[in-house]
Amino acid sequence: MKKLLFSLFYCIAVISMSANEIFAKNPPEAISILDAVKQKLITVKATGKGGFNGKCLKMEIKNISPKLLNINIFAGTIFDNTEDWQQDLMVVEEQIVALNPKNTNFVNLQTVCVQPSNGSPAKGVSFLLAKIAEGHLLKLAQFISQKKYFTSTAQSAVWAVINGSGMGNIFGEDTVMVKELCAIVSEATGQPCNAGNYKARPHQITSISTSLDVLIPDYTKNATVTLYTRNGQLFRNQLKNVAVPPGFYRFKMGVNHILKDTTTFYLRLEENGKIISEKIVTKNDSVPQLQKMNKATLAYNVDSDVNTRIGIYDEEDNLYILLADNKPLKKGFHKSEFLEAKRELPLGKNYFFKVKANGKTLAQQKILLDKAEAKKYAPLTKRGTFTCKLEKDMPIAKLAVYDDNDQVVWVVFSDSKLSRGNKQIPYVFQHQYGTEAVFMLKLTDSEGNIIASQSVK
Repeated sequence: MKKLLFSLFYCIAVISMSANEIFAKNPPEAISILDAVKQKLITVKATGKGGFNGKCLKMEIKNISPKLLNINIFAGTIFDNTEDWQQDLMVVEEQIVALNPKNTNFVNLQTVCVQPSNGSPAKGVSFLLAKIAEGHLLKLAQFISQKKYFTSTAQSAVWAVINGSGMGNIFGEDTVMVKELCAIVSEATGQPCNAGNYKARPHQITSISTSLDVLIPDYTKNATVTLYTRNGQLFRNQLKNVAVPPGFYRFKMGVNHILKDTTTFYLRLEENGKIISEKIVTKNDSVPQLQKMNKATLAYNVDSDVNTRIGIYDEEDNLYILLADNKPLKKGFHKSEFLEAKRELPLGKNYFFKVKANGKTLAQQKILLDKAEAKKYAPLTKRGTFTCKLEKDMPIAKLAVYDDNDQVVWVVFSDSKLSRGNKQIPYVFQHQYGTEAVFMLKLTDSEGNIIASQSVK
């Protein structure tokens, strides 16, 4: 019996060993990462490690199939940044990743940027597997991978192919590398390299992420966002034909240059030669955090027909978000809603939802951004019954809710007809005054005389 068991064990071991040897000699054919995703063999998650040139992309790759896979990540594979103002990245070092069934692996990818006018990817930002490069860009990526030219010079060569210009940025201390890269870029752009390219000298890229935050006071029709050197020379046209209504705007961009890292720039919003806003850009720039707005409802009464401007203002009455302009409102009660909660505005300010006419504020509601304050003054609904006795008929009656400043909070009804006698009128209204607020219900006639009133707590 023991001999039989030993024989079976030996046979299994031999068979197993033979299978491993066969697999080692005949690994599965490599499949591109794009094809593997399309065939639903793998899932991919990519996260930026900060920066754009180097091993700047961490990828989690999971085999969801029942078979062993060899995944080929070709040079030229492009990942799209989920932050649209930050750079997309392209792989410039081919890798093959072996994956056991239902197994996960992590790979750091060598990348370059393919959007020179965007900001450098932040650490932790998500990327999506997108496509493979084409034409000269693909050829250049494969050449960089083959030669292991993981340098800032190679990055400048990639940008030159993408922009069709920038030959003067291709130089470095390794003249052989420069000549080889120049040859591919010249083929792509039709622009020759010269002695200036081949002069050996250090190459360094300074990458700046910056933004121009501006309050635009009036409608713009043909504005531009432009970057200038400090001596006034044009460095880049970032945006043209900017046509926006008044309000707060943030124009985000990346500045990547090979000048001294102490170089500074002017970033300007201009219209017809007039500077609307300007800032000095340095290597230490960053993009400040903004805060998201919360939804708000504003109930109010207007005394006559009027054209209004509705928007979000700060405590100094500066317009930050224009919601409606020249909006006609009829005399009476109205309710406006601010639902653009995704809009972001600068930190450290109080904001108000306002209705204005002829520059005068008709009604306003504070935007509650502090969590404790928002909870304390969350929208509340109050229901009840208004009771009174009318001595005579009221052909035109109005029942409204007023705050302690005698401002209309809600109109239950207006221009209604009531007959004399005992009345029990149900009402419901919403407010953001907190649970301790006290209101007054007032029944008034066509002349505004108070016929009956009732306190509501």
